Amino acid sequence: MSADIIAFKGSNTGKIVQSVIPRPILKGAQVLVEVYHSGFCGTDLHYLHRDMVIGHEGAGIVKELGPGTRYLKMLVFALHRREILRLC
Repeated sequence: MSADIIAFKGSNTGKIVQSVIPRPILKGAQVLVEVYHSGFCGTDLHYLHRDMVIGHEGAGIVKELGPGTRYLKMLVFALHRREILRLC
């Protein structure tokens, strides 16, 4: 798998911009996850003016395993909206 990654990053202007990032070759026990949904909260506001991917607590599908990956532990949980806001 050698396709580029589409990500949303902060920028010099403070606006979130779509970026294309070359996908590196996985090493060791790295795992590639195709993220379908991601959280955005006050923590991310600190990084809007930086060239870094914005968002956290993503949900997605494992697409590829690094050569040293022997097993995966998966955690699935659901929180009521109030509990999510309290944690954020």
